[in-house]
Amino acid sequence: MHTRIARVACALALGLLLGACGGGGGGGGGGGLAGLPIGGGASGNGATPNNPGSPLVDPNFTTVNLSVENVVDVLTDAGKPASISGTYFEGAKMADVGLLGTAVGDLSVLNGKTLYVIVEDPAGLFQANVQATPTTSPKPGLLVVLLGKTLQTPGTYTGNLRVYVCLDARCSVRLGNVPYNIPYNVVVKRGMKIEIGEAFKNKRGGGFPGLDTSPDANIVAVESRFGQRPPVATMKVTLPEGHPFSALSISPFDPFGFRPELQISDNKDGTATVSMSVSDFVLRQGFHLSRLDVTSIAGDPPARQLVRKTVQFLYLVDMDAGVSDPVVFVPQTLDLTASASAADIRTAFVRYTGARELSFSSNVEWLLTPQQQSAFPPENVLFVEPSGFINAGSDAQQLSFRGCVDVGSISGDIRRVCLQPDTYAFRIGYRYVRQDGAEFTGFYQGKLVVTP
Repeated sequence: MHTRIARVACALALGLLLGACGGGGGGGGGGGLAGLPIGGGASGNGATPNNPGSPLVDPNFTTVNLSVENVVDVLTDAGKPASISGTYFEGAKMADVGLLGTAVGDLSVLNGKTLYVIVEDPAGLFQANVQATPTTSPKPGLLVVLLGKTLQTPGTYTGNLRVYVCLDARCSVRLGNVPYNIPYNVVVKRGMKIEIGEAFKNKRGGGFPGLDTSPDANIVAVESRFGQRPPVATMKVTLPEGHPFSALSISPFDPFGFRPELQISDNKDGTATVSMSVSDFVLRQGFHLSRLDVTSIAGDPPARQLVRKTVQFLYLVDMDAGVSDPVVFVPQTLDLTASASAADIRTAFVRYTGARELSFSSNVEWLLTPQQQSAFPPENVLFVEPSGFINAGSDAQQLSFRGCVDVGSISGDIRRVCLQPDTYAFRIGYRYVRQDGAEFTGFYQGKLVVTP
């Protein structure tokens, strides 16, 4: 158990009005808690701001005939005697606590005084900005709100919060029954951890719109040149304590946008290895970003436990400076294979980058040998045909091809026209506008292999 003493207070100077210290009950005058100014000592590890070596709470004190009793937690377990318990995972936020107590005794001792609230928090479960507010309904009393901190260290924390309510900053004059002890028993389990291989950590920093580069951000970065298959990135996921491998799930925030292909392997030691690859669908030069939601859900309602992390996948595509043509095609040449005995239509895809407004010719130019020329069907048969874009954003062209074509006649007869088994070279003209606005034309090369 942590033994460090953290004292937090409503850190206001002497005499500040209630409204500046978190609100209040109104109506004051003539004594009592309503409208009472609330000041505060320091927050920290047992020293005041002006004298770091002195204890925050004076060991020599007197008491007044007034106490705060029947303390309940109005935020988490309203109406029951205040105690703090819970099970959390590392990295989660401690639940806020609202301690409401009833004033019992001689309220006149508060006339003209400033009230100080100091909370000793041995385990460091709460933030330093305590909010203290006098209340009038249903009975005069005091509400102290403690804001939970992010729980960073696994372990079991057992002990007592010690709440002081005093009439001076050193707490040498205090209410009769303070410190008021609030027992706590908090369990912090090991949370989910993400470990990214050194080769795939983001070394380029920020500058990419939408990329979170905060210290706690998980970024997997993969780089390649256009047309080259990028490496497969890996990361290790340590499952939350007590969660089985089957509880792990990884999904993209945008299922229709860019995302890597995932393969998840159970390491049989409470961890999993996640392989992330970019498919052969080549994207435009520049950067492409995907966010992955990594979750682990275990247990049944109402005790179901959800632990979540976000991983960003950054894919950087560079152009090769040695490429003479500003347009790069993948594949560099198109190799098609069809049967000389079937008329089934097949499709292939060509991807490209480095240009805008690129369009293929609607006709294929065959580069036939003399022997092929003499045997080539005389009909204008489309054995290879550019058949449109997949979509404008993908920079891809679809082509249809086949080894045989069924040709109809006016009489209704159908005759099958086939290529002889061989390899037929062809090229397709294209036009494009380079990034600087200049217009160019070129040819994309391919071959059709016809098998028996």
